[in-house]
Amino acid sequence: MNSRVTVLLAAVLGALLRGGNLWGASPDSSVLSSVVRCLKNPSSCFSSSATPSSPSSSASPVLAHVGNEVITASDLQARIEQLPVSYQNVYATTPAKRQLLDSLVEEKIFVVAARREGLDHDENYRRQMAATENALLRQALTAHLGAVSDAEVAQYYKDHIAEFQAHMVCKISRLFVPTLSEAKKAQGLLHEGKSFETVQKSVSSHAGGPLQNPIDVVYSRSMVRGMENSMTLTLRKMHIGQLSAPFKEGSVYAIVRLEERHEMPGRLLAQSMLQIRSQLQSVRSAEWMQKAHSSVPVSIDVNALAAMKPSSPPQHPQPPHQH
Repeated sequence: MNSRVTVLLAAVLGALLRGGNLWGASPDSSVLSSVVRCLKNPSSCFSSSATPSSPSSSASPVLAHVGNEVITASDLQARIEQLPVSYQNVYATTPAKRQLLDSLVEEKIFVVAARREGLDHDENYRRQMAATENALLRQALTAHLGAVSDAEVAQYYKDHIAEFQAHMVCKISRLFVPTLSEAKKAQGLLHEGKSFETVQKSVSSHAGGPLQNPIDVVYSRSMVRGMENSMTLTLRKMHIGQLSAPFKEGSVYAIVRLEERHEMPGRLLAQSMLQIRSQLQSVRSAEWMQKAHSSVPVSIDVNALAAMKPSSPPQHPQPPHQH
C-alpha cells in the first residue's frame, strides 16, 4: 500500500484509539462509535465542525486553527474523557492540556495534509477503512450484547462438569462390523499384517451400506467413574500398538489398535473461566446473528461469481544467472 495512505489511516485511527488501547484499556462503546464516525469522515475526528463558521464551533471556544479546520475546547475535553479515569487527572493543569492539544494538532496536520493530497480517495485506503469499520462494529455489537457474567460461567461449568474432568485422549485405528463372525474374520486378517484400510473394504459392510470407519481417529472420553463405555474400558487396558479382540460397541462390533494414549488432567473453574466466557460470548453472538440473518435480505449472483477471473500470484523477479 502507498505509504502516505498508511499514514492517513494510522492518523485517523490514532486520533481516537490513543485514548483507549494505548493506555492499556479497552475502548468503550462511545469510543467505538467515535472511531466509526472518524472512519466515515476523518475531518470529524478532531472537531465537531469542518469550518470555524459552523454553528457547533461557536458553542465551544476554539483552541487551535489547523488550515481551514479547528480544534475546540469540547474536542480536547472529549479526548481527556476517553482516557482511563486514573489518567484523566494528569491533564488537570494547563501545561498538561497544552501538551495534549499539541498532540491533537499534530494528528490534525497529518489528516489535513493527506486529504489535500487526495489520499482519502485512494482505493486501498477506502478498502482498509471499510474493513476497519466492520471490525469495530463487531466489537461494538459484542459490547451491546453485554458481557457474560461470572454466574453464567459458573453455571455452564456446573452443567458440563464432565468436559472439565480428567479424561483420556487416544489416537486409534478402528473398524466396525455388524456381526461377531465378521469381526473375528477381520481380526485374523489384521493379525496376518493386512492394513485396516484393506480389511475394512473387505468386511465392513451391512444391509444399510458401508459403515463409517475412520482410520487414525482421535478418541476422547471422560475418566469419571460410571461414565466410561466399552471403548474406553478396552483402550485403558491396552498398550501402544496392541490390537484388541472384537468387542460390542452399540449395535456393532469393533476392533481397534491403540496408536497413542494421553491422560489429560481435569481443570478447575478458575482455570476454565476464560475459555467458557469466550465460548458463551460466541454462542450469544451466533444467536443474535441468526436472528439478524432472517431479517436482512441476501442475494448472491452465482453467474458473476463464476465469471470472476482467477487471481494471478505475484510475480517475483528472477535473480540474474551467474556465469
